[in-house]
Amino acid sequence: MNLVYLGIVLFGGLHLFSSLLPAMRNRLQAWWGEAIYKGLYSVISLLGVGLMFWGYAQTRGNGDMLYVPPLGPNVAAMLMVLAGLILIVAANVKSNIKMYVAHPFSIGFSLIAVAHLLTNGKTAVVWIFATFLVVSLLDIAASTLRGNRAVFEPNVRSDGIAVAVGLAVFVVLLFGFHPYVLGVKLMR
Repeated sequence: MNLVYLGIVLFGGLHLFSSLLPAMRNRLQAWWGEAIYKGLYSVISLLGVGLMFWGYAQTRGNGDMLYVPPLGPNVAAMLMVLAGLILIVAANVKSNIKMYVAHPFSIGFSLIAVAHLLTNGKTAVVWIFATFLVVSLLDIAASTLRGNRAVFEPNVRSDGIAVAVGLAVFVVLLFGFHPYVLGVKLMR
């Protein structure tokens, strides 16, 4: 569990810093340059996520539960994850979805986190996805207060890309990553 906690501190702390202290974040970005700042930010974020999932891999068999999940694996949770993945992809292309849904990336991660929290009460999973949920909700609030909205010309092709890539990632996670990497079969 220590690796999970260390990953949470790195990932969550970095994201909380950038959301809660935007003036300091902007000063660092100006001092180091945008490319170096974003590169370090990405490396630290990925290291945090890697540590969380490595820690999960070490603890997944112990059955340590914080609570009994109210849902267990089900279609509603899977649809939340699918919608979340589509929103995450839509946030990265010039889609109508991105134009009309405020903060699609953070909303997408919130949906994925809530789906996992409703279906899995294992301690490591709860800590990991609670971190993702808190960071996502904080990002939505901070971005809303700052009035951040992208301005671009959306196109339908990008919506198709968002749906197709989101669906493809969902299929890989459902039939590949969960059963073969995590050892968690969602489809029986």
